[in-house]
Amino acid sequence: VAALLPPFLLLAFTAGVFWSELSGGPIAYGRDTAVFYYPLTEWVADELRIGRLPAWIPLIFGGYPLLADGEAGVLSPLNATFLLTLPMPLAYTAMRATHVAIAALGLYALARTLGANGLGACIGGLAFAYGSFMVGHLQHDNILRSAAWLPWILLAGERALRARGA
Repeated sequence: VAALLPPFLLLAFTAGVFWSELSGGPIAYGRDTAVFYYPLTEWVADELRIGRLPAWIPLIFGGYPLLADGEAGVLSPLNATFLLTLPMPLAYTAMRATHVAIAALGLYALARTLGANGLGACIGGLAFAYGSFMVGHLQHDNILRSAAWLPWILLAGERALRARGA
């Protein structure tokens, strides 16, 4: 049970940070959020809800190949689940909060694997998920969603090397 306390604290911290947004308050945003990411995500959600896979968005210049670019994360099962089941803007905020939690838990797991104790790994998870890079790119959904998985990729590599005996 004690081993579950640090990951629980990371999840609770993330819920606390995003509580205002998750409970209907204003969404933290920058210009890119307001001009590009949120409207694009809302359009994707509308398309998914009427049963269309949004491969092409006709609203950007002469059209934009949405599936050829990862900006909206259309093919992410996690994003699609939120967009199909939650109303906007809750889906948008839930995607952000979930990816920040994924980042925190991933760094925690990586640090534990590398030998850090629970407290040190928890601090590492907080530092990664709430450090300047992740917070600075909170408005860049594609960067946030991609960077969140970095600790998990490094963890997989570490475990693969250990399994090989390297």
